[in-house]
Amino acid sequence: MPCKVTARTMGHYLAPALWQNEAMKKITVSDLHARTGAILEEVLEGSPILIEKHGVAVAQLSPLRRPRRRLSPSEFVRKMQPFWDRMPQVKGDSTQFISEDRER
Repeated sequence: MPCKVTARTMGHYLAPALWQNEAMKKITVSDLHARTGAILEEVLEGSPILIEKHGVAVAQLSPLRRPRRRLSPSEFVRKMQPFWDRMPQVKGDSTQFISEDRER
């Protein structure tokens, strides 16, 4: 008979989310081995899966956050324009101000 999954049986090294989330889908290690591709597809769709060995949770598969898409130069300018518009306007040549500042 499998033991009940508790914080004590799992040890302190596993995140509490593993044993607190009763709604999470649970699979065995052998099921993971047999159906890895299909299980990864479920995870990629956003469903975290708890993996159990002999009735004890040992791991959790969950999707990684998607990396941010790099902005094109025109998208970057469009996104930054409101910020640049709030910057104070200075009369004169900025290279002159930088040169004077370096000389101090």
